[in-house]
Amino acid sequence: MSADPVQAPTEVAKVPITEDGDNARKIPRVLFIEDVEAFVERYKAPEILQQMNELYQKYQYMESQLSVGKRNLKIKIPEIKKTIEMVNLLKEKHDEEEKNLKTNFLISDNIWARAEVNNESGNVC
Repeated sequence: MSADPVQAPTEVAKVPITEDGDNARKIPRVLFIEDVEAFVERYKAPEILQQMNELYQKYQYMESQLSVGKRNLKIKIPEIKKTIEMVNLLKEKHDEEEKNLKTNFLISDNIWARAEVNNESGNVC
């Protein structure tokens, strides 16, 4: 009784479906296939479909990541607007005679403190 030799899985030939291109996000650019019949004759259909499906899954993942990033940026818009308003207020107060700014700030949930901020330097930090 001889044991069947274990065969390594056959490697699928690399089908050139992407082209090199520089972009900031490293998203692969798909080649436009002008002559589909010749392309399918040169590379077998299952191999083409497998690599196209893998690439499509990568694009879906990248799209979901971009959507999450877009949603997170939209959530930050109100906070950014408030920050811009505060910087403008500090600049306005600095330009006026009033160099000290009286304000209330949040320490923790429902706990506020009153402070006087020295605004003579004109720096936010």
